[in-house]
Amino acid sequence: MSELEGADCHYLFKMKKHDSVKKAIGNAHCSGGWVKYDHHWEGKKSVIKLSGWKKERRIIIVRRRRPENEILALEKGIKERQKTLALIEEPENIKAYEYSVLVTSLDNDVVSIINHYRNRADCENNFDEIKNQWGWGGYVTKDMARCRMLSRMVALIYNWWTLYVRLGNPDSHKESITSRPLLMSSIGKLTNSGNQKKIKLTSQHRWMDKIAKLQGELCEFFDSIKSIAPQLSPLNAWCRILTKAVSKFLKHGQFITMQPLIESG
Repeated sequence: MSELEGADCHYLFKMKKHDSVKKAIGNAHCSGGWVKYDHHWEGKKSVIKLSGWKKERRIIIVRRRRPENEILALEKGIKERQKTLALIEEPENIKAYEYSVLVTSLDNDVVSIINHYRNRADCENNFDEIKNQWGWGGYVTKDMARCRMLSRMVALIYNWWTLYVRLGNPDSHKESITSRPLLMSSIGKLTNSGNQKKIKLTSQHRWMDKIAKLQGELCEFFDSIKSIAPQLSPLNAWCRILTKAVSKFLKHGQFITMQPLIESG
């Protein structure tokens, strides 16, 4: 942190719950000044100086009220790892909170700091998903060519699968650890009848109704593309598919367009 401050470079990261951090949480718990971030989270600014620091630094204490069933479990001692509840004074023990502490050199308000950290975490989650759920890591060969080839294959498959799931559910991202068992547990059968090919999917997943609804919406969308396919170029059809998949990130009525690549001599 001292090197970053000397280079006039800002930082923001989560602190481990050392004794001084736990003390800061305990002092802030019963005091006012908490700022609402959303329906669940709230934050409060403070300062702290750890034993190895030469000066005080700004911290943002963030907390969320635990669900009632989790509070009961903690009170019964089921979750031994949550010893930090000892910081909460007896009159406040029914309002158990989950705490985290951010240290930063930024001068932004509390809500902006929390939002910055949450956005950073959202970006990091994608890399964590690719690494742990798609195998983008742990290569045992030192051959860079093979590593690059495999990395590109994983990234390509990840992109295709993400777009496919987004087509069925454009409002939220579904990680592969849940979406793959959900959408790949079905058994398909191809039938030919009247010069038409039909694929019948049978699933024994407990969320079979949800799968059927999602697949039905996908079929309706692709049927709409198929009905006007003679009027579209392959590039225009692809733009319509991309627009549907990322509609959450587009403004109302916005449409993705791409220019074909022109090879130069």
